[in-house]
Order: sequence, then structure tokens, then C-alpha cells
Amino acid sequence: MGKASKNKGKAGERELADIMTKIFEEKFGRVFGSGAFMGGKNSYRRNNANGIQILASRGDLIPPESMPKLVVECKWHKSMSWHQFLQNKQIKILEQQNTGGWLQQCYNSVNEDEIWFLCMKFNNQGWFVLYEQQMAQKHDLIASNKMVWYSEVFQKWYEITGLVEFFQINKEKIKEIVK
Repeated sequence: MGKASKNKGKAGERELADIMTKIFEEKFGRVFGSGAFMGGKNSYRRNNANGIQILASRGDLIPPESMPKLVVECKWHKSMSWHQFLQNKQIKILEQQNTGGWLQQCYNSVNEDEIWFLCMKFNNQGWFVLYEQQMAQKHDLIASNKMVWYSEVFQKWYEITGLVEFFQINKEKIKEIVK
């Protein structure tokens, strides 16, 4: 990954941390170096870590202490080929396995009892959030405008919607399920 791309990613993470802090009225921070240092296949590293160290080493954002089961991945990309969702085509940046696809990164960052959100910014399009439809239904999370998409690769349904409105509408429910 080039320096410009890394800087863009860091800027996106800082911007997202500010957005989440304003919505949830609790401080979100950027994970230094980002990545899933203690998530997924690296979960063994949790054995010798305290709660703060664990919170600070999963996903791309550090959630507030009151939300220890929240994992947030952040991506900023030049564009999204939205038509691929409607044509049921593989969406490589989301679905690549073993090569850094965004969904695989989410699954590598979490354990079974944690909830993840993939927060995505696209140039001149704004912020969006992707999450598992089954999780949203289980916890009665609401999205006023959303796109529903099935991934053949992961054999799951996902929802994609505007990030700010989604978290504003579901703030209290999310706080409850990730505490």
C-alpha cells in the first residue's frame, strides 16, 4: 500500500472516529497502526492483555469502554460500482478471501459475541455502513433506506445504508447490544 493510500485511510479513520463520537456522545479513537492485532486468528493474544489493550487492538477504531463488543472497520475508496449489487456479481473489494477483502477483514477482527460494522467512504458519495442482515433483524436495527445484498462467497445477506442516519436512529439499541 502506497503512502498516499495509507494517509487517506488514516484520514478516513480520524473522520469516522469524529462522526461516531458526535453520534454516540462518547469518545471513539483511531487504532494506532490499525488492523486486527487481537481479532480472529490472532485472538490468542488476548490471553495476556487487559480490557483496554483488547479494545485498542481490534478493527480500525477504538470504541468507548462502555461498548467493548463493538468492532468498527473503516475503508475509504475512490468509488463503488453500485450496479454490481443489483447484477448479483462478485464485488471483489468486499468478497476476496485470503487476500484482504473487506468482509474477510471484518470476520478476522471479531469473535462470536462481538458485533461488527463495515464503515465505507467513497469519494463524492459520502459514508455508508454495511452489516449482516441477520444481526440487524435479531436486534431490531432499523434503516430507513437500505440496499439488501447476498454474498455468494460468504453465503450471507447484508444491508448497506447511509452511515450517519443509521447510527443516529439505532444509537441506543447498539449501545445496549455491545456493552
